Amino acid sequence: MMGTSLEKKKGFISGLLSKISSEKKKERPIVSIVKIDRVRDNPLALEIVFAEKNSNKAIFYECITKDNLSEILAKINFLLVSIKRSLNV
Repeated sequence: MMGTSLEKKKGFISGLLSKISSEKKKERPIVSIVKIDRVRDNPLALEIVFAEKNSNKAIFYECITKDNLSEILAKINFLLVSIKRSLNV
C-alpha cells in the first residue's frame, strides 16, 4: 500500500455546511448599538442598529417566541445601561 493516502470525500450537503460554518461573522460590540427596537410588522422580530465607521448598519433578528424577544431586549438594554454607566457616557 505504498503511495496511497486516505482522503475522505465530502458530500454536497456536508461540504456546503462546512463552507457556511467556516465563514467569519463580523464582531459588533454591544457599545456600538445605536438603537434596538421591535419590528412593527413582525411581533417576533427585532432591529438592532450598529454604528460602523462611516454609517449605521441595521440588522434584523427573528426570535422563537414573544417572550424570547422581550427577554433579549431587556438583557441588551440592561447591558447598554450598565456599560454606559461604567464609561460615564
